[in-house]
Amino acid sequence: MKKPFLSLLALAALASCSKQNDPPAPPTLSRTELLTASPWKLTAQREVLTPPSGGAAVVTDYPVVAGALVVAYKTDGTVSANRPLQQGNPVAGGIYALTDSTLWTNVGAGSGIVRELTAHRLVLVDKWQGPTGPSQRADVYLH
Repeated sequence: MKKPFLSLLALAALASCSKQNDPPAPPTLSRTELLTASPWKLTAQREVLTPPSGGAAVVTDYPVVAGALVVAYKTDGTVSANRPLQQGNPVAGGIYALTDSTLWTNVGAGSGIVRELTAHRLVLVDKWQGPTGPSQRADVYLH
């Protein structure tokens, strides 16, 4: 008789435990909050060209110098693209729009189909119809 009673007592003790001692879950950030948290640095570029004959795609990975392009999206809908390593430190300023699947800017950088947006990684893909067939470029940005 003691064993079933002790089992019930242990079960009741477990059921009465609350999650008050658990640390609170980190807040879930919106896409805009993720995008505007801090500037993004271009870290990789890959271009894929598809030949019209349907053969194998030509993949080119372009070398990217760390810090060569920094894009900052602001909560007020403005964006700046900074090339700190170029002479004169040119900066382009403009606006951006973020939807469920795309990020558009009018500064010539930091636009495309959003493939990934996390707290530390942004992957944008730009697609176009090139002279040899469908083409795309993927830009990877990190915080």
